[in-house]
Amino acid sequence: YAHPSLEPLLADTYGLMAFEEHILLVANGFAGMPWGRADLLRRALVKNRDAALIEKLGEEFRQCALARGRSPEDIQRVWQLVSEFRGYMFNKAHSAAYAVEAFSGAWLKTRYPAEFLAAVLSSRRGFYAPIVYVLEALRLGVRFLPPDIHLSDPRRFTVQGAEIRLPLDQVRGLSQATLDRIVSQRPFRDPGDFYRRVQPDRPEWLALLKAGALDTFGEPRGGLFWRLQRLEAYGAPGRRLIEPEPPPPFEPSAENRARWEAEVLGFPVSVHPLALWGGHVAWNSFLSAADLARRQHEFYGKTVRVAGLIVADRRHPTPNGVMKFVTLADWTGFLEAALFADVYRNYGHLTVQPVIGLEAVVEPFDNRRGFTLRALRVLPLPATAPRAAAAAIGAASAAGRGPAQQAAPCSADPASGRFPGDPQ
Repeated sequence: YAHPSLEPLLADTYGLMAFEEHILLVANGFAGMPWGRADLLRRALVKNRDAALIEKLGEEFRQCALARGRSPEDIQRVWQLVSEFRGYMFNKAHSAAYAVEAFSGAWLKTRYPAEFLAAVLSSRRGFYAPIVYVLEALRLGVRFLPPDIHLSDPRRFTVQGAEIRLPLDQVRGLSQATLDRIVSQRPFRDPGDFYRRVQPDRPEWLALLKAGALDTFGEPRGGLFWRLQRLEAYGAPGRRLIEPEPPPPFEPSAENRARWEAEVLGFPVSVHPLALWGGHVAWNSFLSAADLARRQHEFYGKTVRVAGLIVADRRHPTPNGVMKFVTLADWTGFLEAALFADVYRNYGHLTVQPVIGLEAVVEPFDNRRGFTLRALRVLPLPATAPRAAAAAIGAASAAGRGPAQQAAPCSADPASGRFPGDPQ
């Protein structure tokens, strides 16, 4: 403790200033400032916008403390503790509310992962983009099912065992009126019955087809396309539609089907997203997120190579220029990396790609219970052969299984700084 009088005030946080209330307690309990003046100091430090006001209240803090018999050395030490606790802080009630919510969320996610992540996706209020929750669900063994005009809820992601079915309103471009007609008119006997009763416009039925929402009719998506196109061509408002015979059906490739789904749903459901956007990557050339987390102490301070799909990013201005934070997802988990200004200037243009590789230094947290990556450069990704990449898309399942990622030797040799396979 900076002073013995602080022990009863800061005992619950082991002598650290953690909550806004601590400013009040220290200003009153150590310096003897009236509660009203102590609250003015709290507000000034929380806002941290008026340095002159903070200094004025600091002088009042010193004078009150001197009047209480505190020594100048003790006053300076305690004032430094108080004044450095400024800017971003919470009051205790707010902190407790966050803690309860975080604990409740962790409890639910641990015991009911599919239900928890379906609820987060349904709320549309998660901190991250939906793809982050999708990838986390896949990592936990949950499988996604496409929207279905007969089975899907209009707005909620629903759980069926270890599967989550997408809602109808996940389909981009579907109007509320068409959504309401689908829900009120279902079930439908066949594609013609669906088209006559719902009357979707062309972008809407095409989006439903691409999303897989019409797979319930048991016809190939290619065949459904021709059937609905002819229904549209031969039909007219106010006249009974005649359903012609479609041409021989065809089924789009696994890659085309996945691209259709990503276009209208935001992510593919027939394959893992990394099979679509990272099918060309030689994943075994990179250290996996799971193995890096498991063996992180071995890699502290070392340079490693990682790769992943960018699922979140944020640019931040600094005195040296703009830097960028990125969250990467591979087949095993997530990684946080920072591209400082000099690196971002040289390699920022490469971070517009969906999947990137990084050469980065593993930097531990102060408590050595986690780490972040300080990027040194963005790498050209080692690519598999096109035929192998297509095969990976065809073979990958939506259950989250992907190619193996090796743990080592994906770190640089300490003496030479070179990685295995680098040219001499």
